Amino acid sequence: MHASVERWLGVLATGVLRDRADEDAILAEARIVGEDSLASLREWFAARTAEERQTVQCAVIDGCITMVHADRVVSDSERAQLRALIDASRLDADHVKRMHEAIDREPRNIDTIVRGLTHPVLRELLLVLA
Repeated sequence: MHASVERWLGVLATGVLRDRADEDAILAEARIVGEDSLASLREWFAARTAEERQTVQCAVIDGCITMVHADRVVSDSERAQLRALIDASRLDADHVKRMHEAIDREPRNIDTIVRGLTHPVLRELLLVLA
């Protein structure tokens, strides 16, 4: 789950495909939501400011953290996956620090997270990952 999230989140936020794994992640997401929806999401992301993109990325990461916390104790391997997701997210240092701290805190309320996912395709993608 997390490898795919880190890839498509980074590509959407920056518009940069770094390697074949980025391409594969975007192709997988296109199969889930459709190429038109994914194109709409790309355009929407491109129109956001850097701060707005980071806020949305943090909401997606918060969603992943909440899923990991949903019904069990978070294992060391899950913490490592979340740290890898955050480290690969292309967020600035302050946001990375805040997201790392979020791994071990009480997860945010899902309603709060959903408010941060301001594009319906983002909500759909995160729901599919759940």
